[in-house]
Amino acid sequence: MAITKIIKLRKSVLNSIRYITDSKKTQGEYYVSSFNCGVHTADLEFELTASMGTGEGSIKALHLIQSFVPGEVDPATAHEIGRQLVMEFTRASHEFVLATHIDKDHIHNHAVINNVSFVDHHKFRQPPGTLDRLQSISDRLCAMHGLYVMDDPQNQSDTYPKEQHYPLTHRKILKDKIDALIPGVTSIDELFDKLANDGYDIKGSFPSYSFKSESAKLYTNISDLGERYTTDALISRIGVSLPDSAENPGILKDLSDRLQMIKEGKKKDTVSPALIKRLTVAYDFLSSHCITTMSELKKTKESLTESVKDKHDRIHEMEKEIDRLKSICEHLKRKEQLNNIYASYLRSGRDQTFRDAHLKEIKLFEASCIFLLDMNVDPTVRYSESFERLGELIKTKDSHIESYRMDVDDLKQLKSASKNISLFLSQKTDKKNKDISRDIQ
Repeated sequence: MAITKIIKLRKSVLNSIRYITDSKKTQGEYYVSSFNCGVHTADLEFELTASMGTGEGSIKALHLIQSFVPGEVDPATAHEIGRQLVMEFTRASHEFVLATHIDKDHIHNHAVINNVSFVDHHKFRQPPGTLDRLQSISDRLCAMHGLYVMDDPQNQSDTYPKEQHYPLTHRKILKDKIDALIPGVTSIDELFDKLANDGYDIKGSFPSYSFKSESAKLYTNISDLGERYTTDALISRIGVSLPDSAENPGILKDLSDRLQMIKEGKKKDTVSPALIKRLTVAYDFLSSHCITTMSELKKTKESLTESVKDKHDRIHEMEKEIDRLKSICEHLKRKEQLNNIYASYLRSGRDQTFRDAHLKEIKLFEASCIFLLDMNVDPTVRYSESFERLGELIKTKDSHIESYRMDVDDLKQLKSASKNISLFLSQKTDKKNKDISRDIQ
């Protein structure tokens, strides 16, 4: 039987993937596979998937472990069971890297799973009974492969209801109210005004606010509603349109001057200290890349997004070719090692006695020849030539991965800069509208 557990990863996903794919534990990464991502670029692809939703959050990935009883399963079967387990557990909607460790007495699977779905970009749900569901799926798969499974006296199902009903809390009602109002507002101030009209008492200042309905006894802080309801997230979801000045050549200079005045204490500002810090980082990054307008920022971001996609696809193509060359090298090496025995067999006129004495070697030689023929490999190609080509391709892939990581990092900074400057400009516009309204009154 197999025992399962889940660990929530809040730190480096890359370190976890490097640990589970350790060549010493996985027979040179022979028992390593992935789903909808590259093994060596999975951490970056996890981040890109998360960025399309509401972000990674505190939980970046899930580390699933499945341990078998010593001696009950071979590595290939364990790996296949692990792959089926993760696919069913995640409903084939989350990227993952799977590795089977064979360095201990007990064979065990490790899977690092993206916490954000690439299908709908929602985070992985773990309602009550999730661990029981995982163990139930594992037990069923083990039984299908002829492994021993302990009887479950509770006869728990490996599924759980698609709809679970929980009592409505003041927090849930507030979140539903915000979700309903967002499509009909154009600014966060308008959103708060509508909440106030619906009976909510609102206190605080940017970016921290608290809300209390007429029936609630206590205020609910905006930070307690979740990542989709922070002030920054709400502004992003509303989709604040930028003022015309955003396209003026002097917008970044205006930003620099304003930040400098705030730092020197010459100007009081409603912009939060945290946003000021992020804007300073954004300005330094854009200046180093000679980006002076929002229009240039948008074009650079689009170009870099395309570059990231092209490099990602190229890396995947190289990984497929590397896997192909690994198999070819393995069969070429076997063919050359067994060539003398097979030549002697042919010189014997395919003598049955000779064949019986060297049956294993002859079958392996013939199988390698058939494989190489199916792969359209030139019969004159030597193992050393293919191995050299494999090494060159791995070096090329590694250089592409390094370049890919740099582009992804730049793209993340560009997206952050765009978001923070948009937030800065939207606040500036709201303040200007408030001043005009005050003058009219």
